[in-house]
Amino acid sequence: MFKSNWKSNERIAVLQGLLFIAGNEGLTLTTLATYLELEQKSDQVIKLITAVQTKLDHDESCGLTLIKVGDFYKLTTKQEHHQRYQVLKQQPLIRLSQAALETLAIIAYHHPVTKPQIEDIRGVNCDAIIYKLKSLNLITEIGRSDLPGKPILYDLTNEFMDHFNIESLAQLPALPQFNNHEEQEIYQFSNE
Repeated sequence: MFKSNWKSNERIAVLQGLLFIAGNEGLTLTTLATYLELEQKSDQVIKLITAVQTKLDHDESCGLTLIKVGDFYKLTTKQEHHQRYQVLKQQPLIRLSQAALETLAIIAYHHPVTKPQIEDIRGVNCDAIIYKLKSLNLITEIGRSDLPGKPILYDLTNEFMDHFNIESLAQLPALPQFNNHEEQEIYQFSNE
């Protein structure tokens, strides 16, 4: 796909770079296999992941480790330095991806909402995004729905309000209103 000859440790270096670029959202085995030209051979990708994780965990001068969250692998800071990173919580700037912003908008306009409802609206899996938004304390679990399977209900936090500098959700822009004919046209167009 990208190049045919890899040097001995080049895939390990590229794996680290890919995980760094992916940030909090992480990457799946399938995606990593594609970028590392391993033809979906997950056992080879797992060997590379293990090598990177071992290298990071045993290097005392490195503050990063590699973790798995759901189906996603990502770089994160080492737990033993957690207290030293708390100073960054004072920083007001949080950079959010387009996917995170879309998910927040769904929760803001449909709260409380379950993950399956969010995924139904977005049309994609939201495990990593929900995890990221919870870790940033922008959303919180507020209980369980009465729907089958009792999925978790999510709502916004006060930190969401602080981050977006709003006092209440009433300050959010109104969603556009469609008449029934326009909704049917949109639905038909999206299903073609």
